[in-house]
Amino acid sequence: MRAIIHAGMHKTGTSSIQDTLAKIDHPDYAYLKWRSPNLSGLFAQQFYEPVEEYHSFKLSGQTREELLRERKANFLRMSEQLSQVTKPNLIFSAEDITAPNDTFGMATQKLADYLSNWATEFKVYAYVRTPSSFMMSAFQQRVKGSKLKNIKVDTLWPRYRDRLERLDKIFGQENVELVKFHRSEFKGGDVVTDFAGRLGISLTPDQIEQSNEGLSLEALALLFAQRNLGSGRPSGFKGSHKLNDQFIEKLSSIGSGKSSFSPEFLEPIFEANKDDLDWIENRLGAKLSDIPAPAPNQISCDEDLIAIAEANSNELDHALVELLSESELGRSMTAVEKAEKISALLKAKAGR
Repeated sequence: MRAIIHAGMHKTGTSSIQDTLAKIDHPDYAYLKWRSPNLSGLFAQQFYEPVEEYHSFKLSGQTREELLRERKANFLRMSEQLSQVTKPNLIFSAEDITAPNDTFGMATQKLADYLSNWATEFKVYAYVRTPSSFMMSAFQQRVKGSKLKNIKVDTLWPRYRDRLERLDKIFGQENVELVKFHRSEFKGGDVVTDFAGRLGISLTPDQIEQSNEGLSLEALALLFAQRNLGSGRPSGFKGSHKLNDQFIEKLSSIGSGKSSFSPEFLEPIFEANKDDLDWIENRLGAKLSDIPAPAPNQISCDEDLIAIAEANSNELDHALVELLSESELGRSMTAVEKAEKISALLKAKAGR
């Protein structure tokens, strides 16, 4: 059996690829089944140590004892499933394989060693996003998924070499294919179609799932204001992920602006990471520098987002209508107060 490892990177259409490939029935490709098509959680549960420090498990308040019990049970299920695969190829898709620290690197080595019990060869694919677009997508994801309270400049750079060089070392560079994440590079102009095509899988348009769309500038600003000035993301209890998703859903229909960091924000970051950019451009064989031209409403600092949030305070009213009485809705509130009210009411409805 050949193991196909789809390793991300983060924010390169991975959710759409996973949701599409997990549901199709192909005679030559099996997709490892778990409770989610995104196998990052399974990857972490089985191979990340200490498992209780994995970000998603921490936010859910899961204990090491609980996680180790789940690890044991899921290890048996996963091994049984792999033993029953009769198709020549197995797909394992988890973008956390390219998370940029040594702990994930060790987990990736454990994954490779484990799959080697069944796989006689490996093929690894990773899509590589340009720095500016990656940084904005990563920032949005952190605002949505964590307790982020400010724009942490030093944490946004993609750290290409830390993410990708270990794939060459673990699986062999000849088995690792890096692809520039840009519509002009994709077969059919779509990343799902492109990835499937690289495997030899033909998809019809109705089979393709489009998942995990980004937030508008206005919605991002409102969410950031709540994280920055309000109580932040719900966490520390089971069900906190669902509550957070519901809160974000209430904001996601607001606005249509495109989020972008300013050249003034980006230029010193690019300069500080020139060696890393040179490395990935040499490895990929393509240019990735993408600092945008100056434009209105670009983001340079926390205060830019707070100002955009307050300018769009009234847009939160539609999200409050179904949760508040008319008299409460009429009370004068700032954007952050409205967002906090939505978050609190959703939590109350869930019995938390």
